[in-house]
Amino acid sequence: MKRKSDVNSKVELTFTYKKHKCIIISNYMEIPEFKIESLDKFTKKESNIKWFCGYVGVTKSHLLYKILKGDIKNKIDTFRSITFCGFGDGKFLPKDRKWYIGFDTFMIYEKDKTDKKKIKKELKIMVNQLTTKNLILNKLK
Repeated sequence: MKRKSDVNSKVELTFTYKKHKCIIISNYMEIPEFKIESLDKFTKKESNIKWFCGYVGVTKSHLLYKILKGDIKNKIDTFRSITFCGFGDGKFLPKDRKWYIGFDTFMIYEKDKTDKKKIKKELKIMVNQLTTKNLILNKLK
């Protein structure tokens, strides 16, 4: 049985940018809020929260392939820090042998400030960094 506070997630958008697979997942949750009007009377209303996660897939040839979140956290400059590094589980991120690097906007939730367009823009910035860093690191080898 689903509780009201369970998170509902779905893939909002999948696109390719500079040969990197990018995925945006939206998350939605209803949270009950209570307002105490007096000692014996309170009202309850539902508050809806929606936030996004963004992921970029890198292939086996990329130097950040299989690098753990703690090791990559400060190497990629996103508007949020990296919160995920791993293979897709087949539910939202495909099981396609790509190593996904991603971020979650839940911690900065501000109504109307984290939208799909902003997440897409941030994923493109992330791909640009991943592409540039991979070229530079390969040349230093």
